Amino acid sequence: MSQSFNVVTIDGVAPLVSMTSEQYGRFQTAMGEAVVQAGDRLWRRVRPLFYRPLLPFEEISDESPARPMLACFGGVQYVTGENVLDNSMMHFIISKPSASYSPTNLDYNRRRQLSMASKKFKIRQVTDPLEFRQQAYLIYLDFYGRTRYAYKSGRRDPDRFSSWVGTVFRFPQVLVLGAYEGAELRAVSLSQYVERTVLYSTFFSTSDSLKQYVSDLMLHSVREIASRDKRVEQVYAGMWKGGGGMDNFYLLRGFAKISKPAALRGNPVTRLLLRSLAPQRYATLVGGNYPSHG
Repeated sequence: MSQSFNVVTIDGVAPLVSMTSEQYGRFQTAMGEAVVQAGDRLWRRVRPLFYRPLLPFEEISDESPARPMLACFGGVQYVTGENVLDNSMMHFIISKPSASYSPTNLDYNRRRQLSMASKKFKIRQVTDPLEFRQQAYLIYLDFYGRTRYAYKSGRRDPDRFSSWVGTVFRFPQVLVLGAYEGAELRAVSLSQYVERTVLYSTFFSTSDSLKQYVSDLMLHSVREIASRDKRVEQVYAGMWKGGGGMDNFYLLRGFAKISKPAALRGNPVTRLLLRSLAPQRYATLVGGNYPSHG
């Protein structure tokens, strides 16, 4: 099967339009994220009083970079560059190099799922916010009913969902893809191309289409689009969540867990309290065995 395997490719998609980190920061702020500039660097608040770089895999070659003001009560964590003391690990789900992607490198089951999905769905770029708003809202409600996904769950409200759609389409660099069964939208993805990395940031679908492997086809389409652009070095799917679930979904489809040494800097009292009162959360944060310094 590996010799004859073929998936209908996605056509008619405009070339990727890159964002600078500053543009991406404005997009994330518009999407409701807390993005703070300290010095010449953008940070995202990932927990109360705790920050990571806006692009969390970015290496920082600075023992004491400028930090958000509120981080003095909590802390920051960042991937360390050369000659910077590390005391933790950060783990990412990344596919690279992007240009070498081919579905023929996937295992038999993943190729079969892709082939089945490509006969059922067609992937198109969505450029009409009205069309997207009308069809995607019910898909989001189906997705929420299945997952109870808490992040930004206020979008169940039709007005808030409409506002979210309006924000997405104010940023033409965002790649909005839809999986269609005939004329009906069944799944949605959002990706951003930021400084040589494609960020696969949002996906939701109907329950029925998920059973028909639409998630495989959507991920394949994003990776294929990324592989066409020689500037793209990697596709980033998010931070490692501890194994299982979505982590395994990506690993089975050619992504890898990329671990990098990191610096965890912050308020020593806050860190001691976290280590004493929530040791499991602390261990997840540290991501490795670094008992002595920080």
